[in-house]
Amino acid sequence: MSVLDEMKGQLLAQKILSAVLRTGRIATTYLFAGPRGTGKKQAGILFAEVLNCEKEGCGACQTCMLIRDGAHPDVKMITALQDKKEIILDQMRNVQAEAYLRSFSGRYKVYIIEDAENMTEEAANSLLKVLEEPPEHTVFILITSRPQMILPTISSRCQKVRFVREAAELSEEALEKGFSLVPLLGAGKTEMLQGISGITGGRDGSIQAIEGLLAWYRDVLFRKEGLGAVSYKDREKELVEFGRRFTPDSLVRIIERILHAREQVARNVNPQLSTEMLMLELNNLYAAAHGT
Repeated sequence: MSVLDEMKGQLLAQKILSAVLRTGRIATTYLFAGPRGTGKKQAGILFAEVLNCEKEGCGACQTCMLIRDGAHPDVKMITALQDKKEIILDQMRNVQAEAYLRSFSGRYKVYIIEDAENMTEEAANSLLKVLEEPPEHTVFILITSRPQMILPTISSRCQKVRFVREAAELSEEALEKGFSLVPLLGAGKTEMLQGISGITGGRDGSIQAIEGLLAWYRDVLFRKEGLGAVSYKDREKELVEFGRRFTPDSLVRIIERILHAREQVARNVNPQLSTEMLMLELNNLYAAAHGT
C-alpha cells in the first residue's frame, strides 16, 4: 500500500502518478491542475514522500513524517509571501540557487509551488531558466487552479496531472447535456456535428456539455474500477455496459483529452469548435474500441 492511496476521489491523478513510479520515468516538472479543493497540494506532498521514502511511500518512516510536517530539508513549499499576493523574483532566485546543490538526505529535492499562476513574470522567467537546464534529482511540482495562466513555455515542459471536481457538484443541465452527447458516438460525421449543435446551443451550453461528458467518462472509470460515488446515479447499468469495451488506461487517456479540451475553452478557444473537435476524436476512439 502506498500513501498515494490517500488521494481520495482522484483516481485519474493517482493512476498517472502510479504509472510514473512504476516506470521509473520521473519528470523534472509536473503541473497539478484542477479546481480548488481537489487535493492538489496534499497530492504534491504525498508524491514527495514516495519519491524520497525508502519504502516508496510508507507514510510512517521519519522521512515521510518530516515531509508531511513540512520539516524535511529537501522538500520545500513555495507560496506567496504573507504581505504579497504574488510569488516574487527573490523567492525564485533562491530556488534557482538551491536547485543545483546536492540534497541533504533525500533521493530527490522537491519544490512544490502553490498557486503557481501567481508567479510574477520575472519569477516565472527565473523558474524557466532552471527548467531549460534542469538539475538532476530535482522535481518541481506546480499547483494551480488556473493552468491557462501558467507561462506557455513552462507549461509545455510539464507533465500534466489533472485533478477533477467531484462530479456531484455539476448541475443537472450539464449532466443532461453530457449524457446527450454519448449516443452520438459511433454516428457519421455530419449526423454527429448536427447533433452537437442541437445539444450545446452556444458557448455556455458547450462548456456544460464538456463538463457533463467529463463526468460521464469519470463515472465509467469509477464503475469499472469499483470505486466511489458517481454523478449519473440513475444510469448505473449504462455506465457498466459502456465501459466493457474500454480498458482503465484507455479511459484515463480519454479523460485527459476531455480535460485538455476544457483547458482550451478556458484559454478562450471557441467552445463549440472545441466540443466538435473533441467529439470527433472520441468518436474515433469509440470506433476503435468497438472494432468498427
